[in-house]
Amino acid sequence: MECTGPTYTFNMENYSVRAHTGQALAPFRGSPRNIRAKVSVEGSTAAIAFDVALGATPKFVRGLTKIAFSTLTYFLGASLARGTAFDAVRSFVLEGKGNRHVLLFESQDAEYRNSAWAPYKSESDGYTVPFRIARVEFLADLTQEETELPIIEAKMREQFGDTGWCTLPPRG
Repeated sequence: MECTGPTYTFNMENYSVRAHTGQALAPFRGSPRNIRAKVSVEGSTAAIAFDVALGATPKFVRGLTKIAFSTLTYFLGASLARGTAFDAVRSFVLEGKGNRHVLLFESQDAEYRNSAWAPYKSESDGYTVPFRIARVEFLADLTQEETELPIIEAKMREQFGDTGWCTLPPRG
């Protein structure tokens, strides 16, 4: 049978194996990049389940912040993005310096799409940028000290409680 769509190959052994494509797969060693899959078979149907910690690394948040900053630049222009108000954001995106956070929340629909919306400007002139990747939505606070983030987190708690959203990277 020929594969016509995406193929995912898991090696759950503690030694290298060859995939169906002939590619060598490194052994499972328990690193954060490794996935421990669980396979179950019921009749002629097989299911694979696995957990992945989404956003647990600063590099993931750095990528999301880059998307948000690129979105701000697209909508509002490079001259604004080059301003000193975004020094901390640029330093984080370009050099990995500092710590930034991004809000993650579930989409209200199940449609798979990528979208970016115009940045919001707060009363204190700070910018936040919403965007969506697949079925997950994000909101990045692009102020120097992330001063909008606590306000948004409080509103999320007020409206949704502690479910359906989180701050990345996870705190505590």
